[in-house]
Amino acid sequence: MKKLYHKLKNSPVLIVLFLVLVFFTPQNLAKSAENVRNAIITTVGVDKDGDVFEVSLLSFIPKAAKEFIQIYEVTSTKANSLSEAFNKAELQLGKDVKLFHTEMAVLGSGILTEDISKVLDFFAREESISSSCILIGTNKTAKEFLEFLQKQDENPSNKLSEVMIYNSNNIYAKETSIESFYNGYYSPVKTSEMAYLTLSDSDNGIILSNPSGSGSSASGDEKQSKQQIKNDGGIILFKEGKMIDVLDNRFLEGVNWINPKDRKENIVIKNFSDEEVKNANIAYYLDEKDVIKTVSFQNNIPVYTASIRIHIDRIEIFGEKEEDGTNIQLINLTEKAKRRIQYEIKSQFANSINTLRKHNADVIGIYREFYTKDRQRFLNFLNSLENKEEYLNNIIFEVYVEIITD
Repeated sequence: MKKLYHKLKNSPVLIVLFLVLVFFTPQNLAKSAENVRNAIITTVGVDKDGDVFEVSLLSFIPKAAKEFIQIYEVTSTKANSLSEAFNKAELQLGKDVKLFHTEMAVLGSGILTEDISKVLDFFAREESISSSCILIGTNKTAKEFLEFLQKQDENPSNKLSEVMIYNSNNIYAKETSIESFYNGYYSPVKTSEMAYLTLSDSDNGIILSNPSGSGSSASGDEKQSKQQIKNDGGIILFKEGKMIDVLDNRFLEGVNWINPKDRKENIVIKNFSDEEVKNANIAYYLDEKDVIKTVSFQNNIPVYTASIRIHIDRIEIFGEKEEDGTNIQLINLTEKAKRRIQYEIKSQFANSINTLRKHNADVIGIYREFYTKDRQRFLNFLNSLENKEEYLNNIIFEVYVEIITD
């Protein structure tokens, strides 16, 4: 002991280390593991019926066995406020409910009709949810959505991420986090969007299915009903935190022509005839796409220009000859085919812009492009309008399409 005393006396570092070991080690050893104290919530869901909130929590529960296994459970509680619902969930789980690990938040059809910024404020302020948490809206209740996810064999969040990336037609699906939702909410355009996933019993285009349902018929040959989560490329549009419309995949197809990150488009032309094909439905597949976007002012009027260069490597012909069926081939495009493709791309983009004009909603960054390019000139343009919110109606959009074949 004397030797230890002399060592400590002559070494301040050892004194500090000794004090840390004495005061903190027993305390840490006495603490239980995080998963024992806290419920690990991977996905949270919120519903509302009248004045009653329902919070559903998809929680991860590790189980020790011969092999480490993952178990997921759904806990749902109802109350007149979100805070009370979370308090009830803690009592039901017997653990503290923390959203540090929450990757996705699902909003049911009932809460989507409310000002969802209040829900997000509660999550961010009271529950410290990550700003990177992905937001999803659905046509059913969030509870149904989470209960379906819980029945999947794999990690529910991983399965849902797969659905969020592409739908059955390989259309890019935009992911909206809490941070990006707020970026739109607090921006001058006050517009935000959110991915829309439907929960249905249809057998068409199954993306994530649960074949556990049983048919009502006693016949063994009766097909079992299959529930599914489906991504059709739908987007929920919000203005000042309130839902104003649900846009289908046609909107996404149109705006994706100026999205350089999306390279999965194809162009379908029905009942087309030229020197190469006769009265056929044709799908043109893109090998590559280049997009250049510029903004300018002509006579003080904003002009948004998108130059699109697409590389087509093959086409798929349906019904040219009934006996041939589907025919995939390389082909030299005629001028008539090129004009038709250019027309289809421009029409799709124009329809998407008209949708945004209808709602005075800018979710593709038009305001930001002009404000960054020439702030003062754009502000002068806005001040010249009777209604500044209708600025999209007064912007000229130009689209140029160049088609290249191998």
